[in-house]
Amino acid sequence: ADMEDAVERNGAGEMEERDGAEKQEKRGEGSPEGKERERGFLVFSFSLWCFDFLFLHNLFHFSAFGFFWYFPFILVLLFFIFGLFSFTLALLIFVLFVVEFFCLFNFIFCLKK
Repeated sequence: ADMEDAVERNGAGEMEERDGAEKQEKRGEGSPEGKERERGFLVFSFSLWCFDFLFLHNLFHFSAFGFFWYFPFILVLLFFIFGLFSFTLALLIFVLFVVEFFCLFNFIFCLKK
């Protein structure tokens, strides 16, 4: 009787898991394409930031924008340490990069005047 109960419980658990997965797919969260897009965007944002950090930071030696250099790095580090994967975080890194770039070129333009 115990074995039958365990089998029934296991069967119900599998059904619940499947229902959960189907609901996620309908919302687009569990779909491989959605995850792939998010992963691509994260990699894109992170590589932009890496280029920005390695190339521009070494080129201009800014201290005025120190916060901008290290804040995205801390976010990305937290990201990979905790295994969190969020489109919002990737978007934040991208926005930070754009803002930083704008500040940087504004600063260079002011220097040239």
